[in-house]
Amino acid sequence: MQSDFWISSLIPRGLAVQSVSRTEETIDVMARTETLAAVCPLCRSPSRRVHSHYVRQVSDLPCSGRGVHLRILTRRFVCATPHCRRRIFAERFDTTVLP
Repeated sequence: MQSDFWISSLIPRGLAVQSVSRTEETIDVMARTETLAAVCPLCRSPSRRVHSHYVRQVSDLPCSGRGVHLRILTRRFVCATPHCRRRIFAERFDTTVLP
């Protein structure tokens, strides 16, 4: 029995789906944030200058009998404030996205 569902129902608000791959056992979703900038956690200054990125992975409960793996492309930003001690920081996610 095949169940139809929207992949977007697996994605927390604020993330955009980049790709989806399905196998018999899993659904793998790659997503990224929709924002252009992030706020430095130390000086609270916004930055748009991306330093690098990495992937964070969250596994969720099965959906239609398949394991769900949400991979989130997480960016590291450069703080543009000259007096800030935090030169590089990772974008933060709401607890509804990543606990």
